[in-house]
Amino acid sequence: MGRSKSLFNVGRSFLAAAAAMAVTPLIANPTPGALPSLREVRAGSASVQVSGSRMDVNQASRQASLDWDNFNVGSSAEVRFNQPDSKS
Repeated sequence: MGRSKSLFNVGRSFLAAAAAMAVTPLIANPTPGALPSLREVRAGSASVQVSGSRMDVNQASRQASLDWDNFNVGSSAEVRFNQPDSKS
């Protein structure tokens, strides 16, 4: 009884691992030009400018809090954070 139960657990673990590996490429690899999606600036002052596959996040206040819907950056995309000074 113990052996068949352990074989069942191994089979179940294998299926779970296989399912995770099948889904991982869909999650882990954004399209090459993918950029993050900003939901809102929660505190401080900041703006986002997008040109092609480049995003500039321009922070105008010393402190800012940004809430992102996602932060996926594709292999050919670029995100730059511009802050007022080194203490920001």
